[in-house]
Amino acid sequence: MIIRIKDAKTGKMKVIGMVENGIFFKTVNSQRHKFLKFNAYGIQSSVVEKFGENDVRRVRITESDTGDIYESTKSDWENADSVNLGYGKQQMVPVSAMRKIGFYDQSHQLVKF
Repeated sequence: MIIRIKDAKTGKMKVIGMVENGIFFKTVNSQRHKFLKFNAYGIQSSVVEKFGENDVRRVRITESDTGDIYESTKSDWENADSVNLGYGKQQMVPVSAMRKIGFYDQSHQLVKF
């Protein structure tokens, strides 16, 4: 299932991730999407609030620019600090609270740990 939200700045609907087999998948560019002040990633609070009804148990974030893949739990996001930095209210989970589960190498092959 594809997850869309209304962009807080443009008002247009945009895809922010997808749910499959209990995992919420989100692809980001670490240079643009990582909040350096917190060394964390954010997911819109309205999306996190619906994890239960979408049967989400885990969150997997793939950095498109580095190939790194991080995983965290639903409760990590539900219990995370929320902030609004101009893009709507978001739950922030530090990268240090996530588990690096693998990466995509230069030939785009998945390497798991």
